[in-house]
Amino acid sequence: MTENEKDIMLLESNKGRDLLYKKYNALVHKICNQFIGKLPLVREDIIGAAEVGFTMAMNNYKSDSTQTFKQYAAWCMR
Repeated sequence: MTENEKDIMLLESNKGRDLLYKKYNALVHKICNQFIGKLPLVREDIIGAAEVGFTMAMNNYKSDSTQTFKQYAAWCMR
């Protein structure tokens, strides 16, 4: 089973979604760090916006996409 197939399975339950968020928490912060100092926002606001983007990715990802969930989530967080 590929990593993306595991991610898709996790999207199917609330507990799985919590695990998926924990799994990609470092990615959320990595993307946020790219914007610190480049936007007129405090760190907490940038993290909040990225978390909203991650939630949108969990809600809207299509398993037949050509992108992996990780790629799609990174795009949504930006």
